[in-house]
Amino acid sequence: MATAIVLILLGLLGPVAAAQWRAGRWLRPAAWIGTKLSPQFLAGVPMFGVLLIAIGVSFVWPPGIILVFLAAGGLLWALFAATERRVPEAPPRERRGTPEAPPARPPAPRTPNERREAG
Repeated sequence: MATAIVLILLGLLGPVAAAQWRAGRWLRPAAWIGTKLSPQFLAGVPMFGVLLIAIGVSFVWPPGIILVFLAAGGLLWALFAATERRVPEAPPRERRGTPEAPPARPPAPRTPNERREAG
């Protein structure tokens, strides 16, 4: 019973993360997942959470195994359907307390090339 509760609670993180991403929060972790792992993994996070919830339910209610198979199919669909989506980049984070670098020096003036003729 405790395992089922833990699985269900962990599974809730997937849909909650998706809701947070759509609301404009938790974007830096989403961008990290999308760039370091894969955009497909990012798209599969909510369905993976649903799969964990279904596994937890199947521990408590044996006919819930049907939900596990449906959620696994949904996870595969989410992974394959995400191949054409792109991950939006997170806005750059401002650093605090770091001094600004001095401005770059302008380049030295170029001297014109002289052409010498043989003669």
